[in-house]
Amino acid sequence: MFNNKITIIFIIIFSIIIFSCAPKTYKTKLQESDCLPKDYYGFILEWGYINNRTNTTTGYSLDDNGYILMLIQNENQKKYDTLYKIDAEQVCNILNLYLLEVLKISVVNEPGEELTFIKLNMPANNFRSNAVWNKFNTKASEGYRKVFDTLMSNVKLP
Repeated sequence: MFNNKITIIFIIIFSIIIFSCAPKTYKTKLQESDCLPKDYYGFILEWGYINNRTNTTTGYSLDDNGYILMLIQNENQKKYDTLYKIDAEQVCNILNLYLLEVLKISVVNEPGEELTFIKLNMPANNFRSNAVWNKFNTKASEGYRKVFDTLMSNVKLP
């Protein structure tokens, strides 16, 4: 009788320890929204300007939590500064706008010294997209330019 009680107590304590140490997954409000599929979790959308003369990149980043960050990159480092947060509906609209353009023209890679870009990285499904264009209006970059203008209209500097 005494051994059964000790065994039961041991099992209860062991179960509490195991379940309390199990990794917990927390979803952001954006991830809980209906518009963002699970395989989009962890995405990062970046857009901005590349100057190949000075080897610098300036722009913005949007993550799956809805944060818009300022991006500054040079040869030595990549730096992000959080600007503000947008709501889930805006994030999904922006992401869908970009993905619709990717379906039309999947790759734009134009050469130049001063370039404009939009990059999307979705690590959950191993998807990367990179559109880079120069100052000349080409048919291939036309849709991406409109997406870029929409992205820039969402940026509010402090």
